[in-house]
Amino acid sequence: MGPSTINEFHKAIGQFNDYSVALELLEPERILFLAVPFEIWDRFFLKPIIQKSLERVKAKVVIYDPDLNKIVKWIK
Repeated sequence: MGPSTINEFHKAIGQFNDYSVALELLEPERILFLAVPFEIWDRFFLKPIIQKSLERVKAKVVIYDPDLNKIVKWIK
């Protein structure tokens, strides 16, 4: 996920939050999902503090396999 997984996570959550606010104002009927490769999900996103952060920003997540170009799981 890059040189620093936690730094990439912070950027992703910040961007997710910005898009979430914009959609709330402009297209409130749309649902925003955070897309995460399954390897990163298993290695990093299952940590309790990361799960709590996702909960705090009310992130819905889609986990995908980049090699197969396939969605593995939807988490609402």
